[in-house]
Amino acid sequence: MMPGDDVTVTIRREIGQRERWYKPLRCSICTKFIWFRPNTLKEPLEAPEPRFEWILCKPCHQALLVEMRRSSIRSPARLRIAMGLVAAERS
Repeated sequence: MMPGDDVTVTIRREIGQRERWYKPLRCSICTKFIWFRPNTLKEPLEAPEPRFEWILCKPCHQALLVEMRRSSIRSPARLRIAMGLVAAERS
């Protein structure tokens, strides 16, 4: 170190500046927070416009899978219909 070169560098945060926290997602059906592994579902391309995208928690996803297995409908709108039935049941 050279004489007169003893400058201390400190890093300060501005007042009011905070670190960014992870913002958890919410389930599209029950609106609970999803902390780990959200299930994202998109409607198929054959579905009528507008095509939706849903983020589900594990219990709602399991209920949706049960409803999809139970359904006898085989149209591209099958996911949307099952989603509506599960949402009506769980809300």
